[in-house]
Amino acid sequence: MLIIKITQSNSQCPICLERFEVGCEAKKMPCDQILRIIHLERSSMEEGKI
Repeated sequence: MLIIKITQSNSQCPICLERFEVGCEAKKMPCDQILRIIHLERSSMEEGKI
């Protein structure tokens, strides 16, 4: 997954539905969906991967 910087504030996280802040980092999934890094880290921790 790529780590990207958000350049426009007109998009939102599909998990928590909060708008991305310009300049924040997010991860771009292979399917082009953009997610907050915190959600992916939480999911990995719950699965015992971190």
